[in-house]
Amino acid sequence: MSLRKMTDFLPGILVVAILAAFARPAAAGLTYLGSLNGFSGQASPMVFTDELVAVNGDTATHIWRKNDLGSLPVFVGPPDIGRQRNQVGLARKGDYVFAGAYGYKKETMGSLITIDVSDPTDVHVVNTWEPEGIKFGRLIRRGNVLYSAFHFVGLATIDITDPLDPQFLDVYGSIEDEFNGTDNIALHGDYIFAGTNEDRVDIYNVADPGDIQKVGSINTDSGNRWISIHNDHLYVGHERGIAYRIVDIYDISDMSDIQQVGHYDAHFSATCHSFAFSGDYAFFVENHSYQWSRGSFGIHMVDISDPTNPVQTDFFDTSELGQLYGDLGGCGIDGDRLYVPNYARDMIMVFEISGAQAPEPSAWAMAVMGLAGAGALIRRRRRG
Repeated sequence: MSLRKMTDFLPGILVVAILAAFARPAAAGLTYLGSLNGFSGQASPMVFTDELVAVNGDTATHIWRKNDLGSLPVFVGPPDIGRQRNQVGLARKGDYVFAGAYGYKKETMGSLITIDVSDPTDVHVVNTWEPEGIKFGRLIRRGNVLYSAFHFVGLATIDITDPLDPQFLDVYGSIEDEFNGTDNIALHGDYIFAGTNEDRVDIYNVADPGDIQKVGSINTDSGNRWISIHNDHLYVGHERGIAYRIVDIYDISDMSDIQQVGHYDAHFSATCHSFAFSGDYAFFVENHSYQWSRGSFGIHMVDISDPTNPVQTDFFDTSELGQLYGDLGGCGIDGDRLYVPNYARDMIMVFEISGAQAPEPSAWAMAVMGLAGAGALIRRRRRG
């Protein structure tokens, strides 16, 4: 074959090379950047604004201001809110962050606290709502409706059209059901999935937020420590891993035919305390059951592009930071950073996520070179 004929194939080869460059996955992993201090207690899911990071501790909502220089956020401090309650839920609507709280004793009710975050230099509480008979848990917002896990009890829907004057739309459950009902929730279209302490996930239809209807349950093998939904799949984290299985995965694309399609195993019989998602990756925060287990535990970065076969791509052993056992709280993702509360050490661990969203620089370089080469060949052939 002549050299001229061989060059006829080069544009096609270069195109293949370009596609291969983009198809080649970047190395997916976690890099520990440091910690945010000033935090205390356990933690709920985190919320983020353009300038702030917020997380609930045992007795206060802790807030950090992001640093324009790209270093770790700067601690602003907890707003002056109820010190005798456990802050467990967070949700955001515009310039306001809502913090849900509850008391451990049956006679100790909860609060819904509204925090004004419009000025990052002046974060302050603007309203505290303490309705009778309610213990606020994990919070989710859609439009002007706030959904709250009625902590260990049921589910509540709240109208927050006026953030300073929240109003109940409906409540499902009662204080007499305590420790048998809802612990955490996830929203999927017109349905709320609610994890319980009784080896099941309850399903509620909330198409009409003023008329909550329980429509079914999914039986699980243990109490459900954490649940989340990503790409039409429900992820259920177990209170204590069952034969090393800490997360079960269900296909909920067809609500009339929910099927378990996969599961993820950990190192030991552990608790999956929380998880977060970025693209085709999940981050499972693994805790051991304190005195029952010792050894490696921490954060699993898992490829979930095929939910039937989740594959670990990285693992960060938090015992390397000096922990003796697992005390990790509700994590959150903001851009390319993963935040994981560590309430054994009173800090928020911060990680950089690599390879979860975009091709690595070498892939971009190969693509640009390939395009340049293809263009040069096309021009040369036209001149010829």
